[in-house]
Amino acid sequence: MTCERPSNLLVAGASGIGKAWLIKALGKCACEKELTVAYYRMIDLAEKLAELRSEHNVRAFTQRLQMKKLLIIDDFAMGDSPCKALSTYLLRNIDSRQGVASTIVAAQRNWMEWHSWINDPATADAIMDRLLNYSYMIELKGRSLRELK
Repeated sequence: MTCERPSNLLVAGASGIGKAWLIKALGKCACEKELTVAYYRMIDLAEKLAELRSEHNVRAFTQRLQMKKLLIIDDFAMGDSPCKALSTYLLRNIDSRQGVASTIVAAQRNWMEWHSWINDPATADAIMDRLLNYSYMIELKGRSLRELK
């Protein structure tokens, strides 16, 4: 995370494969290097934004997130497609971090399926263009770590 142009990381894999463990370990390493880190599950981030939108505090929250050297979004593309406001927020946040800070996104769906999860094709194109062209990609495979031995 100390390179001249910060990169992103996309992690995909089935439930229980170790995505959360991996991204949290990377977040911990960033903290140990005294970098600022924020971790959100996608559903929690969506709820937080909806709450802040009703209070008109989205801009302050966005500015705080943009100051973090590493933003981790877990469980991306889970559940229903995001509303237009959330899709737009994701685009603005990812775009503003390009070349300035790093973002890790983890999901059960492969990143090639994320486009169809986002309802608005133009916003989906923009988000995926920024993520795919500035990211390392890891697809975890294997059995669930939660399986009984």
